[in-house]
Amino acid sequence: MADSEEKVTLVHTHGRSVDVEVAGVRLFRYVYNPVEIPMTESPKPYFHPVKTLQGNVMTNLRSNDHPWHHALAMTVTLLDGYNFWGGPTYKKGDSYQWLDNHGRQKHLDWKVLSANEDGSVQMEESLLWETLKGEGLLSENRRIGVPKISSEEGYWILDFATDLENASGRDLTFGNYHSSEELKGSHYTGLLFRMAREFVYECGDPEIKLLAANGLDGEDAVHGASSPWVAMVGRHDGTLDRSTVLFLDRPENETYPSHWFVRRALPCVAYTFQYDQDRILRKGETLSLSYRMVIANGAWSREKIEAFVASQ
Repeated sequence: MADSEEKVTLVHTHGRSVDVEVAGVRLFRYVYNPVEIPMTESPKPYFHPVKTLQGNVMTNLRSNDHPWHHALAMTVTLLDGYNFWGGPTYKKGDSYQWLDNHGRQKHLDWKVLSANEDGSVQMEESLLWETLKGEGLLSENRRIGVPKISSEEGYWILDFATDLENASGRDLTFGNYHSSEELKGSHYTGLLFRMAREFVYECGDPEIKLLAANGLDGEDAVHGASSPWVAMVGRHDGTLDRSTVLFLDRPENETYPSHWFVRRALPCVAYTFQYDQDRILRKGETLSLSYRMVIANGAWSREKIEAFVASQ
């Protein structure tokens, strides 16, 4: 719900995108038909821009280091050998190679598009994950929600949930380059938030940081660690505002707490739903995942983060 008198609006550009706006700020644009994305980047719906209530942009779309990083998007590194992440594919002994193995996530229809009287937002969509040849591998039901916008406290919440049903008629294997190809630490897969460049925290600002539960601080400590939450704090060019993104895993997820994939030089955080072992999805089986992100004004301290997490 919203604690502001400002009305939350939902703007649907049919066949292309949905915007969620409040108090003159577009909180996010969800591009569900990414026609501009080439197949080599494994086209997928994405959120961009994602903004704070102050209007600062939090996401980076098609970064020059990894153009297939599509701001905030659901990805799978390898699904039965198909690349739903984008870019070249890593093979043990051959390093990274450009292969004709990319897949795409295709929007089918909207089930729910609702901006509610209490200020919350609900979106529900059907998608098909398919290969270049049009073979359907996963049938997805995706739910996007904005359950709270707090102008007084300077944050809003974005929920993302998905049911991934094996629609191939055979068993499928989820893999990543760590679990499948022995590239240690390269377990990036799942819901990825590619941050704005300002979240690179090698600038001497002590409030720019990367934190996780149990006192973990910094990339070396957080990357690959199992934690119920991760938080990134950055400072924006131009406005010089600081902002925080808090990533919460959910206890109902089968791999809770997540082994996180994080990077600070190309700032990003990924919810990794499979880490050091491949995950077999049996014929007709459904994998369900649920995540929460808090996009906040200012640099949240560890104490504030832990108090917020305890309240959820």
